[in-house]
Amino acid sequence: MREKQKVCKRNLNPARGASTRLMAAVFAMIGSATGVVSPPVMSAEVEEIVVTAQRRAQSIQDIPYNISAYGDDDLQSARAFDIGDVARLVPGLDFKDQGPSPRSSRNTFILRGINANDGRLIFGTDVSSGAVSMYFDDAPLFFPMVMKDIERVEVLRGPQGTLYGSGSLGGTIRFIPKEANLGEFEFEASSHIDTMSESDDLNYGADFMFNVPIAENTLALRLVGSFEESGGFVDGIGLVQFDSDGQPTQSVSGDLSSGYVRAPKEDTNSGESRMIRAAINWAPSDTVDVQLSYTNQETEVDDFAGVNPGFDGGLVDASLATFPGSFFSNANACNGGLAFSADFFTPTQNCLGQGGSTLYANGGVTIPDAGDFEHTMFVKSAGESTADVFSADIGIDLGFATLTSSTSHSEVSFENTPDFTGFDLPTRAPGGSSVATFNSFYPRAVGVTSSVDETERFTQELRLTSNGVNKFDYVIGIYYEDRESNGDTLTRQPGLSEFDETVNVANLGFQRGKNNTLHRDVTFSEVREFKFEDLAFFGELTWHVNDKWQITGGVRAFEQEFSHEFE
Repeated sequence: MREKQKVCKRNLNPARGASTRLMAAVFAMIGSATGVVSPPVMSAEVEEIVVTAQRRAQSIQDIPYNISAYGDDDLQSARAFDIGDVARLVPGLDFKDQGPSPRSSRNTFILRGINANDGRLIFGTDVSSGAVSMYFDDAPLFFPMVMKDIERVEVLRGPQGTLYGSGSLGGTIRFIPKEANLGEFEFEASSHIDTMSESDDLNYGADFMFNVPIAENTLALRLVGSFEESGGFVDGIGLVQFDSDGQPTQSVSGDLSSGYVRAPKEDTNSGESRMIRAAINWAPSDTVDVQLSYTNQETEVDDFAGVNPGFDGGLVDASLATFPGSFFSNANACNGGLAFSADFFTPTQNCLGQGGSTLYANGGVTIPDAGDFEHTMFVKSAGESTADVFSADIGIDLGFATLTSSTSHSEVSFENTPDFTGFDLPTRAPGGSSVATFNSFYPRAVGVTSSVDETERFTQELRLTSNGVNKFDYVIGIYYEDRESNGDTLTRQPGLSEFDETVNVANLGFQRGKNNTLHRDVTFSEVREFKFEDLAFFGELTWHVNDKWQITGGVRAFEQEFSHEFE
């Protein structure tokens, strides 16, 4: 039975990761130990929670490991509706919450202080397994999941490679949805409308659950759906205005060397999500259990939930990459009314604006100080994600043990438009000058970026788990994963080519700017392909010495191959 349980075009040679083989053994002697029970939220009584952390149904009180588990009532009482909310409940668990639609598919969970992923990156995907693995039912994957109709959440701390196919160093987080009920017709529906501070918009949503037995005690179908509209609470005080041609509006009409026109906007990060899940529970006999499920989720946000409180406003001169508080502002900035010279080191060029503080007479714009819920991005970082997950779990009771097959296939895509201005301008080029020198000292530079990543993953796990109460308990298994991710990123600075051709650095006494004339306004492009393949054998054996003592040993052997290709 199933356990209830710039153009700058970069050309890099493909880098292929060498195959890795590793054998690890873990032994533990535990006496009079019990599992760590997370107290039910807002509840006066402690109810028994049955978990499958050790690949068999057990009371959490009988598990001698550091585990936290939260049932459906706990999650509802704590208003934990997405994966980021779980971090509020679990001691020692942290999560870099980027809003309902992250700017990448990177797993940003941190457990026990361990995180192997670079959370600063704004596009791309993880190639190898993360330090903290996430399971949706028995499918190992990460996406910004909406938690609806969840039976429980289990958090296992420490290495889990001897029990789970997708090994992890920091721990494993399992989100276990409810199974279709074979014996009863069920229907639930709810809706909500609420407000939150710092937002002028309403939050509202609706959910439903429909469970119907198709064949008595043999076959049942469960449908779950959800819709959420979230109001924004972040204000974009540095957003710039664009004209009908999609170019930044000139602060002085007809002056190509003039600066930005600010167009601040409140509550920029509104969004919505839609989810539907269909699950089939089929029990063709007393010894065979089949669970099939399909989940589709779509999420859209108008801006990411990033802020920079404490930012001291001031004058921005994009032509010289001059930004308040920026370490790189000294690359070519006006100093004493003079800027760069032909060698970019001896200031001789007169600064004509803002009392000698900007290169061009009308080239500067002042951005105000940023408050607690404000950001100073020039463009909104909108994004959308789509996830399709299919899983099939088959459990066969052999009497002495249960043989389980877990198969999953998922396709997850992310599309976002991060503000890349901070990369295009403050970045220093070889020789000490900023990238502004490559962009013709364009005074309205805005890095408008489009980034798309698609990841397809197939996993197959077979495991054998001993049944009953025995002197020796065991779990042995084999795991295979095949994952491929493709992505591309394109950054444009609208209006750059026109400025380059009309004003350009020749008017300042230098040779023409280096902006590419074949790909107008394009400053950066990248095409990437990641591949990852994992084959693992794992197992764990427990000797119950007596009622109070047990000795557990585990082993995992795996081989991984991965490749990165960038262009």
